[in-house]
Amino acid sequence: MAAPKLRNSDWNSRLKKLAPYLDGFQTRLDDISNDIKALEKYLTETGFRIAVFDWAGEEGLAWTDRAGTWRLCYATRYEEHADVKPLLETPAATRLWAAEAFPSFLDELARAAGAKPEGGSSPTGTITDDDIPF
Repeated sequence: MAAPKLRNSDWNSRLKKLAPYLDGFQTRLDDISNDIKALEKYLTETGFRIAVFDWAGEEGLAWTDRAGTWRLCYATRYEEHADVKPLLETPAATRLWAAEAFPSFLDELARAAGAKPEGGSSPTGTITDDDIPF
């Protein structure tokens, strides 16, 4: 979609700089949502049922049970509790934030699934003699 020609020249020049970002916005958001759906489906099909939270300050990503269905979620932490909402049901700004937070979250999922950090002795999560500290 072409950006409209505005009568105010200052607005028009600023819109020209902004237009490339707006033109690709829906595609980017759709790509993020499709990746969330694909990851959620994969985790469900693997049978992985361990709650995982990865916090970045007061907000974070989670893989958790929501009323009997495991979902990728956005979580907000308060003093005594956390609000958790399925990520696909959050506003665009939240999903854009989540896209940046996913690498850390995937690392946390790997740890919960038993993967060792890079260079660890047992990448499959099986205990070996190298894991015993004595």
